[in-house]
Amino acid sequence: MPGPRAEPESADASLSTVVDIFREVLGAPGIGPDDDFFEHGGQSLLAMRLLVRLRESFPSAAGLRASAVLRCPTPRLLAGALAADRAARL
Repeated sequence: MPGPRAEPESADASLSTVVDIFREVLGAPGIGPDDDFFEHGGQSLLAMRLLVRLRESFPSAAGLRASAVLRCPTPRLLAGALAADRAARL
């Protein structure tokens, strides 16, 4: 498993990274930005893996809770929530 990376700077880079993490965690290479985590086999244990990978990739996701995946079940929504959280911290 790769180590922590620098946080992507652009919204496009963040979305691309979140899509990649969804694909990895769900084992579904065809996942797109608007695909629902739960409709593609996501469940509680995979949601926890998703959170771990997001926290490794995005320092601003350190306080991200599992409820975020319920509120934002697509990569686009989750990337938007991460971006909004980053902006609120500035």
